Order: sequence, then C-alpha cells, then structure tokens
Amino acid sequence: MEEELHRHINTDSDSEVLLNILAESLQRAGKVRINEDDTFSAVSSLFQSCRGGYACVGMITGTDLLSPKHSLG
Repeated sequence: MEEELHRHINTDSDSEVLLNILAESLQRAGKVRINEDDTFSAVSSLFQSCRGGYACVGMITGTDLLSPKHSLG
C-alpha cells in the first residue's frame, strides 16, 4: 500500500487498510466535493479489490450511503 498508493499504514488493523483503499478510490474522482455516485463507485471498487469476510460501517458527512436508486448487487 505504501509503495503503490503512497499511503502510510499506522496499525495492524484491517479496518485501516479498508479505509485507505476507500479513500484512494474517492481521491481518484478528483473532486473537492464528492457526490453519491462517487461514493457508490468507490465502495464498489473496494468490494472488487478486497476478498474475504469483513464488515464495516462508514459515514461520509453530507453523503447518503443508503439510497434506493443504488444497488451494489
């Protein structure tokens, strides 16, 4: 993660790794303010990148993470 994404991991927590992968996906949108589509695209990218069993709850201020018009299938 440090070499490819230039992100420093401070702990051994898998949650920190997931957060950094999500943050990298959001950063790729190249926007100061992300929208709902950017959020769901980043979460979808995270699901494609990470295999295994995990559960996370996240909140992005000003963004509705649960929307009836989006499905991650």
